[in-house]
Amino acid sequence: MVSNIGDVKEDLFADLSEKKTLFTDRSALTSHYLPNELPGREKEIRTLARHLYRAFDRCARNAFIYGVSGAGKTVVVRYVFSQLRDYKHDDGRNVDLCFINCKQTHTITQILGTLINSLTVPSNSFKPRKTWAGYSSSGLLDKFIDLYNKKERVFFVVFDEVDQLPPSSQDILYYLTRLKEQEKVNTPISTLGISNDIHFFENLDPRIQSSFGHDTFVFKTYNAVELGQILSRRVELGVKKGVVDKDVLGLCSALGAREHGDARKSLDLLRICIEIAEDQGEKKVSTNMVREADEKMESQVVQNIIESFSIHEKLVLFAILKETGRKKEATTGKIYAQYGSLCDNLHLNTLTQRRVTDYISQMDMLGIINAQVIYKGRHGRTRVICLTVQRSEVEKTLYKDEDIRTAGGSPAYKLEDFAR
Repeated sequence: MVSNIGDVKEDLFADLSEKKTLFTDRSALTSHYLPNELPGREKEIRTLARHLYRAFDRCARNAFIYGVSGAGKTVVVRYVFSQLRDYKHDDGRNVDLCFINCKQTHTITQILGTLINSLTVPSNSFKPRKTWAGYSSSGLLDKFIDLYNKKERVFFVVFDEVDQLPPSSQDILYYLTRLKEQEKVNTPISTLGISNDIHFFENLDPRIQSSFGHDTFVFKTYNAVELGQILSRRVELGVKKGVVDKDVLGLCSALGAREHGDARKSLDLLRICIEIAEDQGEKKVSTNMVREADEKMESQVVQNIIESFSIHEKLVLFAILKETGRKKEATTGKIYAQYGSLCDNLHLNTLTQRRVTDYISQMDMLGIINAQVIYKGRHGRTRVICLTVQRSEVEKTLYKDEDIRTAGGSPAYKLEDFAR
């Protein structure tokens, strides 16, 4: 029996290695790949480059970059910084960069530790990075300042998915922008925030808003033509000739444009349908394979959208989930009241009803809910909301968030209370 198990393992990987791949570089069809050109984002690249270049004049260059998921925000920032890091200014100064994903690094201690590591461990080094657990935030800030002042530098901190920073960590934006004014650092620190939530800045503490003088860049969604150019270029970089034809590229582009110009969606769709062709032993992708891949991805779309939400958007959706649990639909008034209770559980300030209504409209546009206006004659009108996706998918995704689990800790909000 043991030898048979060993044979199965050996044959399993031998069989996989013998399969002919349709890719020349599979990574070229992932959202993490950084190509040499970014079709459809030429204007944004030039505008951001001009903005960042002014940091060499020893002035802070703070900015917020907004746009829907898949609009190319992060890849444009990475692209521009890849060139800026290699640029040698006349005075000999180089650029140092710290890139922070706020979904993964979201406490002040974690952020300060990452800043320190960026000054002590090269990004291409295999040396393990210290976690700095157990250190106080004030001690870490002092250490960062000491390291920072050891040489003249142009320093940028990028906060990707900055709307995922909990309120308790948002003060880091204030600290970094005030260090030069307080004469604690020799040269100013420039910060960039990347977010899907165009209202994020206006909800920050007024102290942060006043100290964070900034420019705003809004990335428009990709259209089908631009998505087609992106996919065509990636196919040249990572797929064998003749595997993907114009009909397949056109369908992948059209489906991505349908998802609010999401380049990530189009890339994933193309990669998955090529993998389907591989598994079926075909040498070419068909449009039927694209539709099969689209169905396969559909269940992942809801999860990806919800995971990109800010905590307040998640709480609004959680309130909708609760209020539509038995009657299948609920009014905005009841949802807002439920949202307020959830905010109280987390000791968060409640957003205005207008903001919550904006979130509901956004979720309606994304296809997660249906918000229908009902006219009641002399009693005016109201909006009735119901879910349009699987409740179980929404529940499962929301409950991955620790804050949501905390808000739902009361017996009134346990999962079993929701109607299946």
